[in-house]
Amino acid sequence: GVTGVQTCALPILAANHCSLIDTPIVYLAIPRRLRRRTATVGGLDYFQASPEHPWPERFFRNAVIWFIRSSMSVLLIDRVQGEYDRIDRLGQVLAQGWSLMIFPEATRSRTGRMGRFRHGASELAGRHDVPVVPIRIDGTDRVLPPGAAWPRPGRIVVSVGDPIHRRPEEGASAFTARIRSEIESLGDAVETDVVAPMESTA
Repeated sequence: GVTGVQTCALPILAANHCSLIDTPIVYLAIPRRLRRRTATVGGLDYFQASPEHPWPERFFRNAVIWFIRSSMSVLLIDRVQGEYDRIDRLGQVLAQGWSLMIFPEATRSRTGRMGRFRHGASELAGRHDVPVVPIRIDGTDRVLPPGAAWPRPGRIVVSVGDPIHRRPEEGASAFTARIRSEIESLGDAVETDVVAPMESTA
């Protein structure tokens, strides 16, 4: 769990994805040493302005993109244009000594259940010989679900698994399935609790 993360080389953090607050919640759960050298992969298309947006919203969206790229450790990639299949950019980040936080589903779950996993984390782990740390997030789908404008009180639990390595004979698809299985199994063994400021009374 967290002890394994503290002692391993800079890893890829692979987590399920239900909410916009998943990234800061994971940052709170990992050791400070790792937090300082972890970049997050985010969807550029979520923030990108389109011609049908009124000009104030276009201005605001462009300003948000500029702020994220200049002030935060977030790598924005265009999911619509298929940049998840071009992982060289992400590989360069690993080569520079950074860890990566990746949500293999590439989008937030609308049901609370994990969707299809893409192979980006698996491919990067194999190419750069870095471990993958499986992370399961529970509760953010109730605190700030997709479409909600403001977070609700509730309990959030982050479960951090032990680092796993892609075996020499293991293909990307098989390792992706193993990452997913590890994340699913963490629901039965909570190792790190991150609780929202207010407990739900509902």
